[in-house]
Amino acid sequence: MITIFNRKEVCITQSLNERMRVRDILASANIDYSIKTKNLYSGGRMGRSSAFMKTDYMYEYRIYVNKKDYQEAYYLIHKKYVC
Repeated sequence: MITIFNRKEVCITQSLNERMRVRDILASANIDYSIKTKNLYSGGRMGRSSAFMKTDYMYEYRIYVNKKDYQEAYYLIHKKYVC
C-alpha cells in the first residue's frame, strides 16, 4: 500500500500517453503505484473552457511508487524515455 509517508515521485508528466505508458510498465513489473491528477485549468479565469483551448496538457500527472521500489521503477521507466 502506498501512503504519503512511504512514497516517492518517480515521474511527472502532462501527457496522457506518457501516463499510460508508465502505468503499463509499472503494472507489468508488479510495482504498486499511485497517480495524483491535477487539473491545471481549474479555478480563476482559466477555469472557463474555451473552444480553442488545447486540451492535451490540461492535466498534470504525478506518479508515485513505494520508496523500496523506486530504483527499479526509475530504471524501467527511464531506460528509453525521460519523464
